Amino acid sequence: EGFTGKGDERCVKIEPIIHTGCRSNTECAVSLACENANCISPCLKNNPCGNIAQCSVRNHRATCTCPVGFTGDPNSSCSPIQKGECNFDTDCPDNKACINNQCKNPCIVNKPCGSNAICITEIHRPVCKCPPGLAGDPHSTCYRYECKTNEDCPFDKACASEKCIDPCQTTLCGSKAICNVEYHQSSCKCPAGLQGNPYINCKELECRKHQDCRDNEKCDMTTYKCTPLCTGSNKCASKATCEATNHQEKCFCPSNYIGDGYSFCSLPIEPAIEPECRVDQDCQSVFACIRDKCTDPCFTNNPCLPLQECKVLNSSPLKTVSCICPSDMYIGSSGQCERVEGTSECIVNEDCTSTDVCYEGSCINACLIKKCGFNAQCSTILHDAQCKCFEGYTGNPESGCNIAMVHVEPSLEPGCSYNDDCPSYNQCRNRKCIDPCIEDKPCTITAICKVVHHESVCTCPDGFVGSPTTNCRPPKKPECTIDPDCNDAYACIRQKCQNPCSTITCGRNAICQARNHRAICSCIKSFSGDPYTFCEEPGCKSDFECRDNQACINRECQNPCLFEKCGLNAECNANGHRAICSCLQGHKGDPYSFCKPYECLSDPECPNHLKCKNEKCVDPCECARNADCDARNHRGICTCIPDFTGDPYGIACEPIPEPVIEEVECNEDRDCPSQNACINEECDNPCLMYKPCVQNAECKVYDTLPLRTMTCTCIEGFTGKGDERC
Repeated sequence: EGFTGKGDERCVKIEPIIHTGCRSNTECAVSLACENANCISPCLKNNPCGNIAQCSVRNHRATCTCPVGFTGDPNSSCSPIQKGECNFDTDCPDNKACINNQCKNPCIVNKPCGSNAICITEIHRPVCKCPPGLAGDPHSTCYRYECKTNEDCPFDKACASEKCIDPCQTTLCGSKAICNVEYHQSSCKCPAGLQGNPYINCKELECRKHQDCRDNEKCDMTTYKCTPLCTGSNKCASKATCEATNHQEKCFCPSNYIGDGYSFCSLPIEPAIEPECRVDQDCQSVFACIRDKCTDPCFTNNPCLPLQECKVLNSSPLKTVSCICPSDMYIGSSGQCERVEGTSECIVNEDCTSTDVCYEGSCINACLIKKCGFNAQCSTILHDAQCKCFEGYTGNPESGCNIAMVHVEPSLEPGCSYNDDCPSYNQCRNRKCIDPCIEDKPCTITAICKVVHHESVCTCPDGFVGSPTTNCRPPKKPECTIDPDCNDAYACIRQKCQNPCSTITCGRNAICQARNHRAICSCIKSFSGDPYTFCEEPGCKSDFECRDNQACINRECQNPCLFEKCGLNAECNANGHRAICSCLQGHKGDPYSFCKPYECLSDPECPNHLKCKNEKCVDPCECARNADCDARNHRGICTCIPDFTGDPYGIACEPIPEPVIEEVECNEDRDCPSQNACINEECDNPCLMYKPCVQNAECKVYDTLPLRTMTCTCIEGFTGKGDERC
């Protein structure tokens, strides 16, 4: 007693080290303990170790170990190791451990696992696991789980703690609200007839449709309150009066005003003394507007020559005065009417028949313009006069033809026999070529006669109507020229009394009515709005009929957030007719299920002496025992305290050792402190040494004897088997 070391080599005396003035172990060195206000070695007072055992101080406590080559309980007695199959775990295969100098399966010898768990030996240590389909703590019990995700449960249940439960059990709804479950999610809703935030309070609706309000009120589909009509801004025009009836606003102009009341109200324009006409079109067909009066220009200032007939043509935009020679005459070079055969007005040759040319505005036979020589005859082809010597004559037909030196039998039948023997503008009658327009006078005096292919053709002049053989007359007077020419329900459109509604298109759900010659649009019964653009029925049919922050639900524009349940610590905002959930400030996660609070997401969000870990600002000092920490820039800088050495970031800084006799730290797991195992004669955490767990799993050491047991469990937020996959 009072000595330490190996008895077969060397024993040294334990010098008592006494420090006075302590109140707790922390005031003493780790190799001393505070006893009776004095720091003394716990190995000196009543040596707690058994026979042959060695005493050492660790963290103010005495630790007993059997010397090398000895085994047993160092607190009672150590005995020499009997030679056997093994002395250390490394002497055995990985799936066995050295137990009582024999390589045995620690799972069979110790049975460290709980009910329904399985044990697997990995690197000489037993590892407990729950078999597939079971969950729980493999060191206590494994049980069969009901679910892993919501999809494992019925639609009206949710998976919580691996059991299918009613999610409404954990949902707090507001007053008078009801909880519904859809697709594993609980949501609070206000019953029919109530409104409000179902997570706070549901209250009675003042109205749901316009008919719930007074006749001069309407139901605001946003607040579901009755609001008065014809107050503040309304859709009436300036100076119009708004009257509320049948839950709609109707606009009326004052009695001495005109207008529809919605778009305009104005005083009627006093009629001014209008002249009889302003343009020729204001007059009847045979009159023109001369000095603001409708006058026959042929009588007031006849521009025609003697023998010419003056006619007024109903042309546009100006009436045309036409001076026409009699049908058997034309205007000659003298400017007077000269008699010709077959005349008609023209501008170019193409306006005439193929045998005529246009000469000074009249169609005359081309042979009348071009004179042939003696003993020559003229014929026309496509408006061209061609001279040809008589049969039996020769020479220049344009100057003269002489008899040919051949014998020609005289014609027995002079004159014509058929129409084809005459020009196309003549007809063969009584063996003579005559003009049927002159001989027969088949047309009325106001018509134009032309000979086409030997036949007379009568036509009325432009601007005249009727039968050219009996009467060509100017067209009838137009039905109207201004709106007052029509009754109140019609307007003068293109000189005809027509319904003005045919000229406009009213808005959706609106109808057109004609009043005072004007088309007026109005919403159909039970609809309201701008009749020229859009009239809407109370309620809605699609989201696009509602404001951007509302949706059409049950034919009502409502806040979609009233029908959407956001997760815990989340709020709902309506945008684009949809309810959008988002986590509250300072929270993150799935806003439709759960948002959890966080202090930080990165180090700069914490004070300089703290760091961000697991979304919380925590002390960055994670130093070993007997080490000091200086927190700066979100990092902990560790240093061993004076007279101590080691890894300040590891488990502990140890006192700078005095020269001692070399000894092993352990021979078996029971020689090591809690959660440490004897590995290569040193006490180490087997989880750190062997790292049996996968990523996102946590390794725990259980203080089983004679061997420590390791288990792998997935960390919070992960599921699975810790030694396979999380």
